[in-house]
Amino acid sequence: MVTIGDVFSVVSVLIGIGVTSWAFLLMCSLLFASRMEIAHQAVVSSSKKCAGLGVLVTGGGFFGLTILNVPNPLIKLLGLLMIASYFALAAVGASGVALVAASRLKDQSSALSDYHAFSRASGFLVMSALLPVLGWFLFAPLLLLVSSGAGFRAMLRKQAGLAEVSS
Repeated sequence: MVTIGDVFSVVSVLIGIGVTSWAFLLMCSLLFASRMEIAHQAVVSSSKKCAGLGVLVTGGGFFGLTILNVPNPLIKLLGLLMIASYFALAAVGASGVALVAASRLKDQSSALSDYHAFSRASGFLVMSALLPVLGWFLFAPLLLLVSSGAGFRAMLRKQAGLAEVSS
């Protein structure tokens, strides 16, 4: 039997995941603006390549998940680091995907500021991934594949305009 407390718990968890995911996308965009721009360019140029690369990167994330069952604590730590780095790549890539959505929102309404359009686009991405059934099993996995591929491409590419410091 499901009680009202169980329902409130599930709804509270979904609201918490939505708010924290949205805030994390905003912080990634503010902290890693140049990498977010590179991820944006990667998604705009070829989202299919990003999705294909995302499949490979997700394989590394699953490998990190599988080695968590090894009893050696150092191997477990390595697995946690692999999973954390996978989700960090996915967050930077998702910021690039949100920037694509924000630019399309700005095309619809020129009255939006850049920050407001990005904030709204990030909210749309997070809420559509939390949509029951269609969001959970179609949109969220596709978003995770494209964003992890774009994040990986953003981390591999050198930043333009940075000069080497010689001592």
